[in-house]
Order: sequence, then structure tokens, then C-alpha cells
Amino acid sequence: MALPLDPQPAPYDLAAFRALVGDVPLVDEPVILRKRSRDFFWYSPILNAELAGKSADIIAVPRHEADVIAVASACARLGIPLTPRGAGTGNYGQAVPLHGGVLIDMSGLAAIAWQRPGQVRVGPGAVMSDLDAALQPGGWELRMHPSTKRKATVGGFVAGGSGGVGSVGYGGLREPGNILAARIVTLEPEPRILELRGDAGWNWWSPSTRSTPPWRSATKRLWPTASSRSSSVRSPGRCHAISARSPRPARTA
Repeated sequence: MALPLDPQPAPYDLAAFRALVGDVPLVDEPVILRKRSRDFFWYSPILNAELAGKSADIIAVPRHEADVIAVASACARLGIPLTPRGAGTGNYGQAVPLHGGVLIDMSGLAAIAWQRPGQVRVGPGAVMSDLDAALQPGGWELRMHPSTKRKATVGGFVAGGSGGVGSVGYGGLREPGNILAARIVTLEPEPRILELRGDAGWNWWSPSTRSTPPWRSATKRLWPTASSRSSSVRSPGRCHAISARSPRPARTA
């Protein structure tokens, strides 16, 4: 179904939103709004009929944590829906703003905060293939990844709440030891920064409502690369303030 080219009036106070977020980069060009308000839901005729006309009213593109906090605070104060977006590679409409409002594009938050033996802390906007490429010179790689690894972001993969290549050995993302921690920005007039570890690092995601608060970074378990599994880095290393399952032995072909 073709979408109308003329933007419809937003039911939210976007002028007040702009004032509250200050210099946070914003996008309101209609073609970009429609493009980034979609994922691959159109694979399903049922979802396509329900979601084809849905679109954000404005896009926020945070550069750092302070921008995420500003956007979350403004949306909470003004009652504007907030939809986080990764790369939009999902098939189920999880990145679609059902009631318009603000879409927060997390692609700019892609930095690796630190890497330790068996662990990495990374921003939600990191593309998974880029992250793997950065890890492999040190002999590590991600435990699991989706088939859309070349485009999918860490944030979208975690928020999707599933699994992927590697799940035969390590289960789904919610299995102990896969997500070690998450740094969360709450959606409140005065947002809080929550550092969740262990099971709490996963349970902030709500499978019953498919709702996901903006999050700043996640700590993920790694696995030695194929060329390193017979070397001295076979051990997963010590955990960072939590208990987590060790990697299983490498499978032989």
C-alpha cells in the first residue's frame, strides 16, 4: 500500500520537544521518517496490513548518553511515545512506532567501551559484523549472531530477544551468561541510569509487552575464534562482577 506523500499533523507538541532536547540531532524529512519507521514486517501480509501506514513524527539521533537522557526526559514530560531503533532488520514490526511520536535511532552509539577476556561492553548501535571484526584480532568473537549480522546492531538483536547462529551451543540470548549486564536509561521526567547485572541484565526487557527502554550499553559474553580455541585463550577468563556459564568445548567437524 502506498503511503501518502504529504505529512500529517503530529498530535504531539513537537515544538516543545525540540526546545527540551536542545542540540540533539533531529530528522523530520518525510521520506526518511517513513523509511526508518519500518522493518521487514511486510514479509507478512497480516502485519503489512496493520503496520504499513505507521510512522514516527520525528527522529532523534543521539551522539552520547546525555542525548539519550535528554530525549527520554522530554518524551516522558510531554507524553510522547518513544520507539528505539537499531538497523530495522527484524520481521515483526518491533521497530515500528505504533502511535507515532519519537523514534530514537541508536546507530550513533556504536563504540566499544572495553574488551576483556571473554567479555565486551559495547553501545547498542554497533553493527555485529563490525564488532566481530574488531574482536577477532585478539582471538575472540561473538557467541551468537543473527543471519542479518552484516547490518543488524547489538541493540536490535538484544531487544529482539531471540537467538541465532551459535544458539545450538549457547541457547537463546536469555540463557545465563550470554548477556552479562545492561546500562539502561529509564523513561521518566528525571531519567535514571540503571546498571543491571546477571539475570537483571536480561529481565529489563519485557516479552509480554515487547517494550524496550532506551539503553546505553550492554556487556556480552565472547567465545574464542576458531583459530584460537586450541590455544592458551581457550578459557573464557574471569567474570566481571557476575557469575556466568563458561563456554562449552569447541565442537569438532
